[in-house]
Amino acid sequence: MIGLLLVSTVLLGPAATVTEAVHDLMGARDLDPAVRQAQVLAVAHRVMDFEGMARAALGETAWEALTIPERAIVAHAFERFLGQLYLDRVADLVSPEGLVILSERTVGDRAEVASRLAVKGDEWDVVLHLRGGAGAWRIVDLVVGGVSLVANYRSQFRTILRREGSAGLLKRLEQP
Repeated sequence: MIGLLLVSTVLLGPAATVTEAVHDLMGARDLDPAVRQAQVLAVAHRVMDFEGMARAALGETAWEALTIPERAIVAHAFERFLGQLYLDRVADLVSPEGLVILSERTVGDRAEVASRLAVKGDEWDVVLHLRGGAGAWRIVDLVVGGVSLVANYRSQFRTILRREGSAGLLKRLEQP
């Protein structure tokens, strides 16, 4: 008799994608530092669109003016900041009860998930903007306490581009 193996894939919506990512980050909390960093980056790559964030932060005109390797440098800067600093802190500071999804709104391939994070007695309103669909939602911006990560970088990048040009921006982004 031939057995038939059926595999079911659960397609996650935007809020479930965020919740699963936070739980995965918390699971890395007690790991060896090198293993932990690898797990945090794996979660980041699964749920974050670093290239989309970088493109939005630079603006379409500046993005199009860059070569493909230069675009990779900008995208890597987002990965480095978010993966090594921001997400690692989430893994340390947020408890399983500390994430509350307040709302989810989806229009086509875009979604917004409003949440509240409880961090060591403080509460932070965090709105995540995602793009995707069919279970493959990826974060393209984070708004923490009313401040957009992408808009913050856009402001900084524009100042540097105006003063130093794209070569100056790339030089700064390549620094650890």
